[in-house]
Amino acid sequence: MTSFDDGFKNNGIFDSFYSGIHMPTTEWVPLFQAIQANLTGNGNNYLICDMTVTYTCYFRGTCSIHISDFESVYFNFYADRAYEVKPANYLLDYTDSTGANFCQIQLFGNTKNNTEYILGDSFMESFYVILNYENNAFALNGNYVSVYQVGEKANRDAISSSPLWIIIGAVAGVLVLVAIIGCIVVRQKNRRLQANLAKYDQL
Repeated sequence: MTSFDDGFKNNGIFDSFYSGIHMPTTEWVPLFQAIQANLTGNGNNYLICDMTVTYTCYFRGTCSIHISDFESVYFNFYADRAYEVKPANYLLDYTDSTGANFCQIQLFGNTKNNTEYILGDSFMESFYVILNYENNAFALNGNYVSVYQVGEKANRDAISSSPLWIIIGAVAGVLVLVAIIGCIVVRQKNRRLQANLAKYDQL
């Protein structure tokens, strides 16, 4: 089993208004790169993915014609338990306005919040989900496997999640601003000194 862990704590919410599972893009991208590589390695090039804007994948035709090419995906949210979502639960048939059949992969990259999982119907249909609103807790009952627990993860903060070029640009901007202020202060001091010298010359 291959793990696609970005190394940070990520929040998760259950929301039945979403049909699929929305993942942090830092985990979605390597997952689907691996899926694409596996399919291509077996001579299958039918999967169409957008890995930069919408973070979605689909293929033409009904899901049943390629369902055997896909494997279960496991989500590890607590301790050493990884909960199984089978292809039958994350592959969804739909028909467009022309009557053409497509299969949508119901695993999406979360384009709105890269630190959050949104667990929609594709996940909730796979388990009994018990929500305890009074104690702000929940429980899952369903298929899971035991996985190695890597320990405590770091919180994702604004600096760690920012691209390196943004951090470098911000530091450079501060240095330029300090240099400009310094130049202004030095010029003002020189002008005052020249004015004082002119007064002494007049004496």
